[in-house]
Amino acid sequence: MKKTIYLAVITLITIVCVLIGVNEWYGGNGIHFSFGKDERKYSIEESATLEEFHSIAVDAAVMDLTIVEGTDYSLDYKGTEKLEITYRIEKEELVVIQRKNGNLIGINNATLILTVPKDAQLEKMNIKVDVGDIDVEGVDVKLLGAESDVGDVTIENAALENVILSSDTGDIDVDNCSFVMLDISSDVGDIEVDSSIDISGYAFDLKTDVGEVEVGEGEYGRKYYQSGKNGSITARGDVGDISINDI
Repeated sequence: MKKTIYLAVITLITIVCVLIGVNEWYGGNGIHFSFGKDERKYSIEESATLEEFHSIAVDAAVMDLTIVEGTDYSLDYKGTEKLEITYRIEKEELVVIQRKNGNLIGINNATLILTVPKDAQLEKMNIKVDVGDIDVEGVDVKLLGAESDVGDVTIENAALENVILSSDTGDIDVDNCSFVMLDISSDVGDIEVDSSIDISGYAFDLKTDVGEVEVGEGEYGRKYYQSGKNGSITARGDVGDISINDI
């Protein structure tokens, strides 16, 4: 009982500290969170059809980012004057940069949807979002790096090779994906991997300081190791569960 209370207190303190830090970074009144009805108001709405590109780089302050399969190369952004973006295609790489402009009191977030054709094979994605969720849905890429300080990271229905994902506060979910190397870290949040291929021959290095590790139907306490030559999965969590499954 004492251990459970202790772990609960540590988890609560960690989350509060992160949220206080985010609040201070955004000028004291923080970000506006709404539940239920979407109350977001946007002063900037921009859509564009883009030239073909083979890599994506995103560096954003506050936004929910979705990269999704579609029929063309396109961009759809909604935000405010305090969260303007710039974008360009340079050497077959789409580069999107968003910077906060002044104090973000009362900000209602922003959304960016990037679309790539169904059969496109991207070489690289390098994504950094300070506050917001990252979703990659049905887009194949050889090298994927995605990091959110506060927000969930979700990768779904994709053929990948080398993947590095991290979140300071947020869950990380890899669902129905193939990969060779997968490296995941989360300070506060659960890690869940559901592979689309057989990973029984992969090397596993899984550890959480506060939480449980599950591989398939087995429960292994706070850590699990396995040798293998076909690929590798590394997952590290400070506070949160780790779950690994395959087909």
